[in-house]
Amino acid sequence: MTARQEFSFTLPPRGPQPVDVVRQVGGAAVRGRAAASLRPRLESLLAQLAEQADAVRDGATIERPWSPLTVRRDGQGLVLEVPDFDAEPLERRTTDLTTVLSIEAAWERVARAIALPAQPIRSDDTFLAVAGWQRCELLTMSRVEHPGAGDSGWFIEPHADEPGTWDPEQQEKLSAWMVQLLRPAIVRAAAAPAGIAAVIQGDDIRVLVDQADGSVRAHGLL
Repeated sequence: MTARQEFSFTLPPRGPQPVDVVRQVGGAAVRGRAAASLRPRLESLLAQLAEQADAVRDGATIERPWSPLTVRRDGQGLVLEVPDFDAEPLERRTTDLTTVLSIEAAWERVARAIALPAQPIRSDDTFLAVAGWQRCELLTMSRVEHPGAGDSGWFIEPHADEPGTWDPEQQEKLSAWMVQLLRPAIVRAAAAPAGIAAVIQGDDIRVLVDQADGSVRAHGLL
């Protein structure tokens, strides 16, 4: 009887592979990591940091629209890290800036599409939503003009064409980072200012509408 030959192999990791970009900032090597498609944005970020070199040191916080970056020293110099918005941002941190930079890029696309300045939200801002919204394929988003502190101003509800029965009085509050985990398209649309409503289908922004006159400001996949 022949001996059974055993072998093993490693499957390649799923998803785009991140790249590291290193830049000298104030005499220190500062490293950022993100998906290869975001390399120009990552290089631009490091170039901005080089202009404020005195503020780039171990333990420093760099403010960004969605979430601040933290500078941390490791064996290779200084590295940028953020809360892990793909897992548990309150408990875990990551050096992969892909999600943070992707959100910023999406907000710029939305602003260009509607020809209005972006009004970004913070990761710890809250959304108000009709309970059960997660089960809906079609959603409508609208924003109040002057929300309270820590409130994004956004309200999420099932679209009129969504089948089922919903009680608009049954509502829940969610942190923006939770919405990002559940339906990223909502966060991508959330830089639109008050007066612009969005229709979300699955994880796509289908249309952005001016509520004052009903005109379509943008449509398609954003």
